Amino acid sequence: MKRENNYDLLRLLAAFAVVCIHVNQYYCWIGTSQSSIIITNEYIFDVFTRFCVPCFLMISGAFLLYDKRNRNIGYFYKKSFFKIFLPFFLVSMVYFAFDMFWGLSGHGSMKAILKTYFLGRYYNLWFMVVLMIIYFLVPFIIRAKEAVSDRAFCVFACVSFAFAILTQLTGEGHASYNLDASLPYLSYFLMGNVIYERLRGRVKAFPFAIAAFVFYVLWIILRYKGFLKIFGGISVYFSPLCILSAVSVFIFFSNISVPFSLGRLPRKTYFIYLFHVAVYRAIFYFLDGRYIVDEFLSVWVVSTATFIISLILASIFLRIWEALEKKFNWKEKFYNAKDNSGVRVSEETGAA
Repeated sequence: MKRENNYDLLRLLAAFAVVCIHVNQYYCWIGTSQSSIIITNEYIFDVFTRFCVPCFLMISGAFLLYDKRNRNIGYFYKKSFFKIFLPFFLVSMVYFAFDMFWGLSGHGSMKAILKTYFLGRYYNLWFMVVLMIIYFLVPFIIRAKEAVSDRAFCVFACVSFAFAILTQLTGEGHASYNLDASLPYLSYFLMGNVIYERLRGRVKAFPFAIAAFVFYVLWIILRYKGFLKIFGGISVYFSPLCILSAVSVFIFFSNISVPFSLGRLPRKTYFIYLFHVAVYRAIFYFLDGRYIVDEFLSVWVVSTATFIISLILASIFLRIWEALEKKFNWKEKFYNAKDNSGVRVSEETGAA
């Protein structure tokens, strides 16, 4: 599929927003100036960057459900495993080895470390467990989508948000692979495809930028007043205002024209996501709880440094991966040239 610059730009901004969320959370934990931390960082940074996870899912849904080749189970599962989940497993093994070493050195509870990995909630990689469940469903969703009208699929995607909100209000979601914790994210995945096929290039973009800003401001005010405490942790993504603002952002980017190409940069966002945890933890260890300047600017400085270093690591990793792939012909051997349907596996641009 042809790359689309507007979605590449959104993907890059979402990757930076993920970094900002985690850096901001760290400074909120060590902050002593409660009024400054809560009002400036927690409410503004946290709210304005929460479009990241929903938009990653909507980008994936837009492209993966649009490509009819993905209805073939063998084709899609092989492609997804090699491109998405194999690197994830390799990085997870490195994180696990480090945590085990850290725990055995007396710096942490082994029980707590093992529990986080068992529940799939280690670092930011809980999202990958959610993504596995959604990707498992992709071929079946495409087949179901082909069996119903476009209108029915659109209605179902919209109604699924009500289900998502309800499950977050009533479910426990202790493990990332619990269905009440993972399936609600499917609503964003479906909505991305609905917007891509029905609204892309068909509506004016500017009103949706204004709408997103209004939703963000309202969200900050209500959160400051204490009305949204029920949507805490990762359930924040199913606050009605988070849904409305993220969908508005996605519609905005679906209807703008970006005249320049970002080259290979958007392809590296997935690896930036995988590596940035280790990078910002190393930076925080070096800083030892100190601010670089003040609370607000420290988030920007550390987030930017984390993003750039993670980008460098992603570039190095991809260079090595591609060199080894070319030398040992891993990809061709893994796919065995063709799956049973005779469909050749090619590069996919939709996965977040």
